[in-house]
Amino acid sequence: MKIVVAMDSFKGSLTSSEAGNAARNGILKALELDKSESHEVVVFPLADGGEGTVEAITAKDGGDFETINVAGPLGDDTSFIYGILKDGTIVMEMAQAAGLTLIPQDRLNPLKTSTYGLGQAIASIVKGANGKKLKFLIGIGGSATNDCGTGMLQALGYRFLDESGNELKGNGGNLDKIVEINGDNVIPGLDKCKFEIASDVMNVLYGEEGAAYVYAKQKGADDAMIEQLDEGMHNFADVVFWYNATDETQTEGAGAAGGLGYAFLSFFPGQVTFSSGADLVMEANKIKEELMQGVDLMVTGEGCLDAQTVNGKGPMKAAAMAKTNDVPIVAIAGMMEEDFKVLHDAGISACFSIMDHPCSANDAMQKDFAIAGVERTAEQVMRTILMGRSLAK
Repeated sequence: MKIVVAMDSFKGSLTSSEAGNAARNGILKALELDKSESHEVVVFPLADGGEGTVEAITAKDGGDFETINVAGPLGDDTSFIYGILKDGTIVMEMAQAAGLTLIPQDRLNPLKTSTYGLGQAIASIVKGANGKKLKFLIGIGGSATNDCGTGMLQALGYRFLDESGNELKGNGGNLDKIVEINGDNVIPGLDKCKFEIASDVMNVLYGEEGAAYVYAKQKGADDAMIEQLDEGMHNFADVVFWYNATDETQTEGAGAAGGLGYAFLSFFPGQVTFSSGADLVMEANKIKEELMQGVDLMVTGEGCLDAQTVNGKGPMKAAAMAKTNDVPIVAIAGMMEEDFKVLHDAGISACFSIMDHPCSANDAMQKDFAIAGVERTAEQVMRTILMGRSLAK
């Protein structure tokens, strides 16, 4: 039996590789019971532009990793790891500078969080390139921000001013105060850059389908904050139009990462393309080619299987590819919403949660707990499959 394991990360708990290896270990424990044939379990890291994107793409390319220190979403120093592919492409994850997992639950606040650290990382590389052309591949999933990319832009030299001419910090709470943009101090060399943005979020900037109303709640916003953020994005978009006559508010992907997609589209026109993060990672890993080589089962999963999963997230992309190749697919998650039908309709044959007893959210997020849960669940899934095969004989 040949099994492909393609797990996305369990945000705040496990990387995609850690989740995948835990599932593999559980599967192999069960397969020890079956001596009737040989077995192969292959692990591929999966990501959709969020955590794990740099690791998945750079490792498969055989590229190099570099580490710098940047500001985290609340201004604290954090390590930022990026990849350099063999063709020179720079691979980044905004989540390493401004991700949800960098902030304790009780400090989440999209009025205060910023993408400034991502801008610092980009600026460091651009300044070191001395005017050479650069290509960036930037995954923008898993953000804790709703600042329309103003933090990133500020780190690149843009200044955002209030009605008194004072410079404002780039964060969500200041979007409604911006009345002027000054680009006099923008670092040189940005016009030589190409940006491929890896995201599976295609929301517009504002409104009911925009960044604040759809995603800000999970970033710590209450209803009043959501309304303020949405109004701030309206205001910022108006100021951007006065500044450079661009209107990308209704462009798909503008609302990704709390409006970071909008910042790239509006301030680097003609230099930006959007790609599916999940597709990029699966292409780099050559999962499609592997699935065509007589695979009997695929195991996928992520921290939470819910309505957002079906909107182009990694497990759904994997499910679609498996379905195309007539490979059954099982999903393992930390938690799941009650509506399984939408997951089944999307191609997942069966779904399982690693939670087998009541515990606090804090305990459930611990790495050791998650690894043990994934391994235990994968073993039980495989035991069930083996029992079904035995009964069918």
